[in-house]
Amino acid sequence: MIIRVIRFVVSRHKLAFALILFTGILGGVGNLVIAAFPAVFIDLVLNHGSATMALAAALYGLFVLLMISWGRYMSYKNTMLVRGIHGKIWLDIIKRLFTLDLEYLEQEEFLEKNTRILDNFKRACDNVFSLFSELLGTILVIIVSSSVFLSVNRIIVLIAIVGTVLEIAISGLLTNLENQKTIELSEFKRQKNVLTRMFYLGNSIREIKSFGYEKFSLNKARKVYDESIVVERKFLKSTNKLNFTSSFINQIFTLLPIAVFGIFTMQGNLELSMYFLLIAMYIQFSGAVKGLLSAISLCYDMHVFSREYFEFFDSKEISITNIISDVSVDDVESIELKNVGYRYETNEKNSLTNINLSIKKGEKVAIVGVNGAGKSTLLKIITGLYTPTEGDIEVNDMPLQTISSKDLRDCFNVLFQDFYMFPFTIRENLSFDLNYDENQLWDLLRKYGLETKIMSLPTKLDTGIGGEYYSDYTELSGGEKQKLAIVRMLLNHKPSVLVLDEPVNNLEVVTEEIMYDDIFNQPDKTVIIVSHKLSFMPKMDRIIVMDSGEIVEIGTHNELIKNNHSYAKMYNMQYSKYGNVYEESQEGR
Repeated sequence: MIIRVIRFVVSRHKLAFALILFTGILGGVGNLVIAAFPAVFIDLVLNHGSATMALAAALYGLFVLLMISWGRYMSYKNTMLVRGIHGKIWLDIIKRLFTLDLEYLEQEEFLEKNTRILDNFKRACDNVFSLFSELLGTILVIIVSSSVFLSVNRIIVLIAIVGTVLEIAISGLLTNLENQKTIELSEFKRQKNVLTRMFYLGNSIREIKSFGYEKFSLNKARKVYDESIVVERKFLKSTNKLNFTSSFINQIFTLLPIAVFGIFTMQGNLELSMYFLLIAMYIQFSGAVKGLLSAISLCYDMHVFSREYFEFFDSKEISITNIISDVSVDDVESIELKNVGYRYETNEKNSLTNINLSIKKGEKVAIVGVNGAGKSTLLKIITGLYTPTEGDIEVNDMPLQTISSKDLRDCFNVLFQDFYMFPFTIRENLSFDLNYDENQLWDLLRKYGLETKIMSLPTKLDTGIGGEYYSDYTELSGGEKQKLAIVRMLLNHKPSVLVLDEPVNNLEVVTEEIMYDDIFNQPDKTVIIVSHKLSFMPKMDRIIVMDSGEIVEIGTHNELIKNNHSYAKMYNMQYSKYGNVYEESQEGR
């Protein structure tokens, strides 16, 4: 995993990475020069003239200035390189999400994991920079300073190593405590985020006020806060003790070499300039050993942080298997499901069982049933968004998994019940990359009662929806958004199959009839509709009735009415309540 991370970073910008390595070596040289200068300066003061001393000081100042300038330049280069790497990781994650089975993207747990993978891999890449920007310079400092110490007394090396190892050990304990704290607080953090979002959303505050839930919701927030503070307090006590121990050890092992070098100097074994050189070298050596040992920790973190990222990209289980295929389709002539079953990962029993269904080109098919019957799941299976756990699906007599997923998507035009309006402009929501007829667009907007609203906006179609992305925006009602979603679907002429999942929930009856006319007046299109509203069922070629994940009835409207089973009961119940409304809407048109 570590090699893969390094390869990933190097592939982003080889020259910049080479500069990082060079900077690491230069940093080591700079540290040695800075450590040596006090000794050189004292020697010049004691043994040479003021002119030589002034020249040495000027050269030292110039060197420090060059080091600072180079450091600032490389800080800029490193920052830009890190930003580029982070951007590439983000885009790679997004591209990967497009290849996943939809079920995983609908799980809150998976979305949280995806965020963690993204953040952790960024840290892994950052660790590569930290490792290589310091490693070569650190090794250089250790080699040179060790040679100097060994020429004086070996015990100095031992003191430096022991002190540094103790500090690293305590640092490791602190890191483990911090990780444990993060894990224990993760649930509270998630709950805080949910509550924060809840208190900022207008419709949520509306419900809280309407039902008098102010005290209840505040108590929920207070409980999360109080419980998280208990966890924070527990870890703070432990970390304070370790930080005290670390500071004490640091002071002891800083004073020890000063005392040892002082004894050697008083005994006449060291010159004064050499005393200052050894003190400075010891400080550099201690920091270098600490850096070398922490590199092991960095490598471990790189391995852990990158493992999930590469496993995520290598995993075949969560992928749509036919994302890339040589087999393509331009038009759907037939769809056939053979003994298809489906089970959500979080469920113990199947949501679909033994589904056998054949749909031919040009057919108008409705899927009806009570809530939880499996209708929407069946739609996602038919459109290839879900991969069945049992059975087979064939499109044009070819196994679904052998067909290019992109081509398959292009064959379906889907309007889901929980359709999404992007936080972009109205035009961007309607057109995307489609080549559309501007006149047809306005004809549809006029037909669905949106023209007046859009023409009243300062930037018309180029006005944003909601205020998340663009500052120039408008708010739309649920019905207006649904009409826009219908217009968006009708603008796309390429797909041969129209799929609608509860498309009329927010529509008035007249608009509902207009939409069905637009859909049914396309004889070359296959139409599959899921709906609780049954007014249009007489227009359908076939009606599929589902219950508890199984198909319990199939037939035309008249056939199912004659059967007098579940469909007939549903239809007659609705007609007795709304039949007059349907008839009046037809007469009014």
